Amino acid sequence: TINQEEFTNRVNEKWAKAEKKPRDYQIESAFKIIKYKCCLAELATSAGKTLMTYMILSYLLDKGICKKVLMVVPNVDLVLQGAEDFYEYNRASVELDLEIQQIYAGSKIRNNANIVIGTYQSLTKKDAEFFDEYDCVVIDEAHSGSSVSVKTILEKCKCDRRFGISGTFPKEGTLDRITIMSHTGPIISTIRADFLMKEGYISTCKVVVLELNYADKETKEAFKRIYESNRSQGAKVLKLEQNYCIENKTRLQFIIDSVLRVKKNSLILFYRIEYGNKLYDALRLQTDRKIFYIDGGVDKDLRGIQKEELEEGEGKIMIASYGTFAQGINVKNIHKIFLTESFKSDTIIRQSIGRGLRLHAQKD
Repeated sequence: TINQEEFTNRVNEKWAKAEKKPRDYQIESAFKIIKYKCCLAELATSAGKTLMTYMILSYLLDKGICKKVLMVVPNVDLVLQGAEDFYEYNRASVELDLEIQQIYAGSKIRNNANIVIGTYQSLTKKDAEFFDEYDCVVIDEAHSGSSVSVKTILEKCKCDRRFGISGTFPKEGTLDRITIMSHTGPIISTIRADFLMKEGYISTCKVVVLELNYADKETKEAFKRIYESNRSQGAKVLKLEQNYCIENKTRLQFIIDSVLRVKKNSLILFYRIEYGNKLYDALRLQTDRKIFYIDGGVDKDLRGIQKEELEEGEGKIMIASYGTFAQGINVKNIHKIFLTESFKSDTIIRQSIGRGLRLHAQKD
């Protein structure tokens, strides 16, 4: 019963007085998701995923098609950011009677909310009955849809309207991609980073790979012998080599020197907290510049304060774990990213690079 012209006219009418108006591809993608009900959309960083999600949900709630929506996100930061953005969009456009419930560790459940935003970790613990009242479920950062927690949530949800949005789905032909689609539906809309760059919606990007040669000959030969005599224990040998990397003082100092050469704001991503602490301590000893640190144990309010401070000025350094900063976080004033520990997963790498692609007045 919905057609694209009607939907486009409605969006233009509702956003007529708004400072920032939805782009054509955002309207088209939102329309497709509403029309097809069960689907996925691959939308590169800064394509406007949260805005599109709001456009979809505001339409469904305003028209009475849905009464209560569940939105599932990977971490607490995205719960807070999502709720804040929805209220802002609501003031700028539709002005629905919007009541958002945030669910994460320790939060209490209210009954009057029409949009509930919760973390994977908190929602997976809920009984099946908890999900009965929802007639629409949204999976944010849906490339995580193959994980056990997300599958558990989607299996408990009985609603026939569900969709997922991500900037980086697993490659075609992989089991992870098929698993995600089995719970949500096919990918019906794709907005690529190169399109957004060409249109001037995101910053262009330069990737530099630095190959370091810091191990002496004896160490290299020792690792080679260990590997050749333990081929069946590849994972353990890899871990041993990774431990050598993060313990190596030459490598650590090279990273510190590289970071300090950058005068604008930088983001350093790490995987192991032990290494994050090493980077933080080493930088604090060698510079008086403002340095922030975030991992999963840092209080959510402190995280928010640090991100706000990062948006102002230059020469600031954010050291963060991949789990807290590699996906979905909206900070514009990041000019260089250092990936100090890497992954085979192209999804994680692309998500991480995306943190630096948002437009900023000082980016060329």
